[in-house]
This record gives sequence, C-alpha cells and structure tokens, in this order.
Amino acid sequence: MILRFYAFLFGAVLIFSGCTSGDVTEFETDDSSTILSDTEVLDETMDETTDYDEEPDETTDILEEIDEGFEFPDDTEEPDEQEEVFPCTDIGCKGFPDIVFSNMDNGITTNINSFIYLGSADGYSPENRIELPTIGAMGVDFADVNGSGYIDIVFASVKERKEGESDENRHTVSYLYYGTPDGFDLENRVEFPTVGGSDVKLVDLDKDGWIDVIITNRYSGSGMMGDGYKINSYIYWGSENGFDINNRLELPTVGVAKARVADLNGNGINDIVFVNGVQEFVGVFESYIYWGTENSKNGWSVENRTTLPSVSPETVTIDDINDNGYYDIFISGWLCLTRCNLKNRIYWGGPQGFDPQNVTELPTFNASGLKIIGEYKH
Repeated sequence: MILRFYAFLFGAVLIFSGCTSGDVTEFETDDSSTILSDTEVLDETMDETTDYDEEPDETTDILEEIDEGFEFPDDTEEPDEQEEVFPCTDIGCKGFPDIVFSNMDNGITTNINSFIYLGSADGYSPENRIELPTIGAMGVDFADVNGSGYIDIVFASVKERKEGESDENRHTVSYLYYGTPDGFDLENRVEFPTVGGSDVKLVDLDKDGWIDVIITNRYSGSGMMGDGYKINSYIYWGSENGFDINNRLELPTVGVAKARVADLNGNGINDIVFVNGVQEFVGVFESYIYWGTENSKNGWSVENRTTLPSVSPETVTIDDINDNGYYDIFISGWLCLTRCNLKNRIYWGGPQGFDPQNVTELPTFNASGLKIIGEYKH
C-alpha cells in the first residue's frame, strides 16, 4: 500500500507500507490551500524521540459548537478499575497506527482544525478521522503525559490570523489535549502561552517521572530583522498535578526551528539541542547545545551552552551514526546566502564532546527534512 499526502510549503511525511501498485490512500486536509506544517505517525513504539460546515473566527467558537468529545467504537471499553492499565500505543487502543497532521493555514484563517486519521484494518479515510481545534499549528508531538494509559497530543502554535483580518499575532497559545477512553478531552485542555511556536517535544527532561513540554519559540512578529527572532524558548514542567503555566524555564534561542533531547555526554542527564533557523536575517550563524548539569528544573543555563556553526537549519537528527558509542548531531539547512559550507553538517561526537573542526559536510538542494535509515554494520 502506498500512502500519499498532499501539502503546501512545509510538506508532509510519506509512509510506505508494502509495495503494491495501484493501492493509494489520499489524505484530505482542510481544503486545497491548507498548509500542512508537521506530521506525526502514532505507531506501536511510542518512541520519544478528530467536521464543521464553516470555519469559525475564534477557536473558542469551535469549542462551543463541538460535541463533548469524540467517541470511539463500542468495542473500545474503559478498563475495569481493578485491572492493570497498560499504555495505549495508538489512539483508542485499536492496534493500528494513526497519523496526525498539524494544519497551519487554509488561506483564510489559521484558526482551523488539525486532523488525526485513525488507522484500521481497512487503512485510512477522511470518514475515519478526528478533528481538534488548533491555532496555526506547526509542530506536534504525543506521549502519555499524565500516566492515564492514553495518548495525549500537543500542537505548537506558530501564529494566529483571524478570518477577515490581515494582521498576524505570534503571541498565542499552544494546546495540549488529554486522551481518555472516550476520545480527547476538549473541555480540559491545557493552553501554553507561546511566541511563534515552531516545534514541540514531549519528554521527561529532568527525569522526575513526569513528561515536560518543550516549545521552540521562533518569531515574535516585531520585524523581519534582529530582535524579533532573538527570543526565549519555553520548557513547561510536568508534575503529579499537571501543568502550571507560570512554572517554566526560559532558554535563549534565535529563530529556532527544532528541539531534540538526548544524553549527549553519557552523564545520566538530558541535554537539549536547539537548531536556530532564519540566521541570514539576524547574523547569528550557530545553533545551541544546552548541557544538563543536574536533574532539576535549574539544570540548564546559558553558562553551560556550546555553540555549533550552522546556517538557517530547519531540522536536526541525533544518533550514533558511526557506532562509536557517542551521539552525533546532523544539522540540515534549507537556505543560505552566505556561509553555505555550514548548511548540512554532521558533528561527530567523541569523548571530548563536539569539535567544530570534526565535521562532515554533505551538499543538498535546500533540504528541509532529514532522517537516517539503517544501522552501522562493521
């Protein structure tokens, strides 16, 4: 089976299952002009690394019109209170992967729904999808945030433009929807304040047993040059009581595109890699590693930061590519006017960390996506 996705500007991920010709699934987005900004596949690995006739002006209007929640088929039952709850690896615990599209813009407004195509034995179809209200959704990630055994989803909001208006507001909120046995809880979503949120990563950063939310803030809207991109990104700390939007850590970034988390130096503490995009506009030709110094909410700071030369990167992958026991960082950029030799680089990890001189440069044509396939074999 071949699954075909249609998208504008940012594109979408193609997922191949088998290789028979003529069996094609085409996914509808909001309309033919919808911009898809990110795609996630909910599969059986849980790896760290839900229609409306009219488009409302306000996302709050959607919530007033929508039903209490999406109901899954009758064969999906809530576990007995005395049974052990096992985490779902897909939405509704059906045993089939689901596909999430974050919809950013339909050409009229950014206050539109994002789509989750539910997997089934018959594949995927527009009739079997969930739509969730979002605001200019760009990034998306999923995890069982509250330990309920059901998948929760966060959409990062990059901008808001209401219908009939031309001005765009970058100071918006990004939504966390909690999964339940009856679908997603629309009434009790969490709204995280963000500033041009381009990406989101759900991970237990401080290793306290609760998932934290990292949102990369890309652009404040205050001009195309300089300080509009030099803004902090946010880490919202998870806890037994959920999230307090005032309880967050802010780290300086520059037009950041993506965030990735890994223990890069093997000290048992997570580190954060932010790839800073749109650098041609601001003259900052470097991305950041924030080294974790302790498993606490104060374990990351500018004082413990390494810079890696880069030029307008849009994505990053962390993996031990050469199988030497140390993580490597592959940063890929899509635009360069100057310093194009910094565009696509593998920074090789070693016992002394990362050396800007120990790199491999790989030419591309304005690459905006990056994946590593296969494993190193001796």
